[in-house]
Order: sequence, then structure tokens, then C-alpha cells
Amino acid sequence: MSCNSCSKSFSLLRQEKGCPGCGFSYCSKCLNNKIFLEKLNSEAKVCIKCKNKKNGNESNKIVPPDAYYKRISALDEATSSGEPKNNIEQEIHERLQKLKDNRDVPKASSNTEIIERLQKLKGDIPTTTDSELQAKLANIKGVPLSAVQSKVK
Repeated sequence: MSCNSCSKSFSLLRQEKGCPGCGFSYCSKCLNNKIFLEKLNSEAKVCIKCKNKKNGNESNKIVPPDAYYKRISALDEATSSGEPKNNIEQEIHERLQKLKDNRDVPKASSNTEIIERLQKLKGDIPTTTDSELQAKLANIKGVPLSAVQSKVK
């Protein structure tokens, strides 16, 4: 990540700090304006945008940091040409185009075909009766069959 004001990467010497006014991440050099914050009920170091907002120079609307606009403009420039920039994007673009070209719309299946396909997926339905299940349960628990039958009913 990087500072939202100067866009320099955070490191051991340039630590990430959060502005208590807006919550965005800044380095300590960009977070050097002291103002009184009502929500903290004390003075705190804030970014320049929060300081300007407090002084009435900006509206109450939260505005993204300058670095956000830099990143968006760089992204727009990369995608404005319409052609993918690297090999991975090129490969994905070709695969998507191939899928679009080879799109075959399956014909509508009748209800009997759908039922047959579902039956194949499900496989054979077990034919165990309730009495057989109760006998197996009684055997597992080690109790007589009559004890299990009285609880089930």
C-alpha cells in the first residue's frame, strides 16, 4: 500500500497511519496538521483535506485522496487502448472471444429426458424399509428391537 497523499510506499521507516478525521491511510509526513476533533474530544493530527474541511474551505462531502485519482487515471490509460497489455490478459481475451464465437444454444429438453438424466445422476434408490432401518439401529445401540420401535412411533 502507499500513502493516499504522496503515493510513497509504506515501509519500516515510513509507517502507515490512519487519519482520525476521514480514516484514510497516510504517512506521518502527510499527517501533520493538528486540529480539534469533536468525535475524539481532543486535538489530533489529521490530513490536509480534513484540515481544510474543518476551516470551511471544503464541503462536508468526503472526497477520495489525490492518489486515488492518480491510480484511476493510470488504469484508464492502460485500458483505453482496448488491447490487453500483458500476455495473461491477452490469453484471457482470446479465450473469452473463442467462447463467444462458439456459443451453442442447447435445444430445449422434454420433461422425460430431464427425468431420465436426473435418475442417472441420482443412481439407484435404496430399497431399505423402515423396519430394516429400525433393526439396524437397535443392533448398533445394542438394545432390543422393541425399545427402538416404541421411541420411533
